[in-house]
Amino acid sequence: MKSLLYGPLRALHLLLTAAVMPLGVWGALQLAPSMGGVIRLGLFAVGALLALFVLALDQADYPVTAVGALRRTVPLVLNFGLGLWAGEGRVFSAAYWTLSSLLASLAAMLAVLVVLTHRSEDAELRAQRSLVLGLLFPVAAVALATLWPLASGVNGSPPVVGAVVGWLVQTVSTTRVWMKQSVFSRARETPEARARAAAMHPWNGPLALAYVGATVGLIAVLLFTMP
Repeated sequence: MKSLLYGPLRALHLLLTAAVMPLGVWGALQLAPSMGGVIRLGLFAVGALLALFVLALDQADYPVTAVGALRRTVPLVLNFGLGLWAGEGRVFSAAYWTLSSLLASLAAMLAVLVVLTHRSEDAELRAQRSLVLGLLFPVAAVALATLWPLASGVNGSPPVVGAVVGWLVQTVSTTRVWMKQSVFSRARETPEARARAAAMHPWNGPLALAYVGATVGLIAVLLFTMP
């Protein structure tokens, strides 16, 4: 079962995560066509850094079983599909919707880490609090900026309600998984965590290609949308 489902599920998850980076940024630029060049460069920088960080974090904790792969990939595909439905088939809108969920997950994880570093008795972890805080504020600001135009368009229609549910499912699922992978989680030392690390090695090549694809896509978006 794993040989039939696991590879395609993990490849789909990696491909979709990498694709929503440039497509989501393009969707953001479509929402604000008069955006200046400096802000566009800022979006590109954020998108590029997010691609490098999120792709690695997401793949590092990917399950090693077909059932786990289903649980990990379905929320992402569900959110993207419901975003397509709510956006009447507009791929860029669906990618923007999915990217905003990843940003919200990253902001939520960093916020929890701030609390954990504050309460931790480990001096080394407490010393990292300033770094986490430094990451939290810009990520939270970008996450809120992406959510604002989405929230303003929310209404009671079935497609929009479905998209909101899909967004929440993906955000909660992603935040939960990323927290397990963080340096503050004891789950990093379990046999399951070591098995995930070993299973990551064959995917280093595809992950590198995903980095390249996401970065090239972001550069193309930047060039083609410049005023």
